[in-house]
Amino acid sequence: MDGKIYIRCGTVVTSHVYAIVYEPSSGTWQHVDANMVAGCRGPAVAVDGTLYVLDQSSGTKLMMWQKESREWIPVGSVKQSRANIQLC
Repeated sequence: MDGKIYIRCGTVVTSHVYAIVYEPSSGTWQHVDANMVAGCRGPAVAVDGTLYVLDQSSGTKLMMWQKESREWIPVGSVKQSRANIQLC
């Protein structure tokens, strides 16, 4: 997102989770917004400048980060059947 590199970090032992962002143009690292970290509970991908997370904390929901309001918005859910996995 915006040419930056985001890394989610944490430990299983303490369950402390945080994230950092690297700005290549200045070579600096910063902590990520706490609201963003709180909702980042699974695999993530950025598409056209928007961050999506597959939240696996209670079921499997596709969440989208709204940069302006600093919150995660549910986009859909993933339902698994014996034959395949479908995005609803």
